[in-house]
Amino acid sequence: MAVTDILLAELQAGGPRMAGARVHLRLPVRQAVLDDLLASLPGLPHGVGVAIGPAEQVQVRYGSFQVNATLRGEAILQPRPELTIELASQMAAWGLKRVSLPPFVRLDGRLVRIALDEGPLRALAPVWPHVRALRFRSVPDGLEVDVEMHVTDKAES
Repeated sequence: MAVTDILLAELQAGGPRMAGARVHLRLPVRQAVLDDLLASLPGLPHGVGVAIGPAEQVQVRYGSFQVNATLRGEAILQPRPELTIELASQMAAWGLKRVSLPPFVRLDGRLVRIALDEGPLRALAPVWPHVRALRFRSVPDGLEVDVEMHVTDKAES
């Protein structure tokens, strides 16, 4: 059994043997991983590309349509973990409303909100209640994700 399977099973059980653990992870997510993730998303039109630039800039491409946005570094954790991207213009938001988006992505004005506990990250459901901070920042060739966790027993939550 893989270590990740053991950890997820322990957290699914409430983490009694891990209670009190504090973890800080820094995960690099390279552009190639983002590209593979996009290609695997059901409901996303074929040919959609996302490029991460400096200073948390994001560019979404679909054919000749390009949308510029800014990644909000700190993810919202309550009531659910959510990454927010702010579109550069209202016109881009208007255009994006005409595209079929996956069910875990929603538009709120110029904000694109991505539910992290759904879609491809659904398997991490046991982890989310223990995440205390989640930050994203752009780095050359992708993202860096900082995760701070404090494992609590279900009885403590």
